Amino acid sequence: MANKSYNETVVRVEILLVVILAVALAIISFQVIISILDAAIELLVACITGIVTLAGIFISHVLKDIQQQKISQMQAKQKNYENLINHIDSLVNERDATNVNFAKVHLHSWIVGSPNVIQKTEKLIKEVKDNNGASRNSVEELLNCMREDLGLTKYTGEMVVFRKNEKGTTD
Repeated sequence: MANKSYNETVVRVEILLVVILAVALAIISFQVIISILDAAIELLVACITGIVTLAGIFISHVLKDIQQQKISQMQAKQKNYENLINHIDSLVNERDATNVNFAKVHLHSWIVGSPNVIQKTEKLIKEVKDNNGASRNSVEELLNCMREDLGLTKYTGEMVVFRKNEKGTTD
């Protein structure tokens, strides 16, 4: 019986050793798996960081190009509107709706100007042709359209337009 008890003890010790070894192997395997996962996570984070950085650079470049294009368009509008304003004098004072220089500037508005500015310019030209002069209201509407197109607020004060009437004085 002592032999049987000894054999049982040996078997229990062997089982205990196997369990201890299995637990030790599981712990070591778990640590290896964790370090592998840690490395994989670090690699994944590095890849995501790289992708986000590249996307940020790309988006920044695209937005800069769009902003530069808008600035260029705005400068073209400003130059055109400046030329248009310089030639409005011939419409208002000289009542010359056939002025070739004004026509060229107006045609340039078809390329860089807003539809509202084109419409108000055509209204002004028609008014000069039909009435032998332009009204203050038409000039104000055109100038306010230009202001709005350039991102400025509409001017609500009274504008002074100097126009020669039949008597040779200004109204």
